[in-house]
Amino acid sequence: MNSSSRIVLIMNWISDKDCLWWPLLKLRPSQDQIFSNKLVIILAFIATVIGHSIIIIIRLLSGKEVPLDVAIVITIILFLLALTLNKFTSYCWNVRMKALSVKQA
Repeated sequence: MNSSSRIVLIMNWISDKDCLWWPLLKLRPSQDQIFSNKLVIILAFIATVIGHSIIIIIRLLSGKEVPLDVAIVITIILFLLALTLNKFTSYCWNVRMKALSVKQA
């Protein structure tokens, strides 16, 4: 087993955890379904909103104002990180899905 297939196995093991999908468990495709780009975008947007909400809470607790340009940059970085992670997860998911469909055929 090469290192790339180990990474795919690890990512799929992580993405199969129900607790990581909560409260979006209904959005998770079954193992034999494709992980679509639409789902990648939806999850990246949700992760960005959650991350930005955490930043707002920290800002409110600290009492310091965050300049608008900094908030915009943070939001863009959060979205790109979430998009990259979700796209990699979908790649690993789809590798497994294709392998399962070959075994079933």
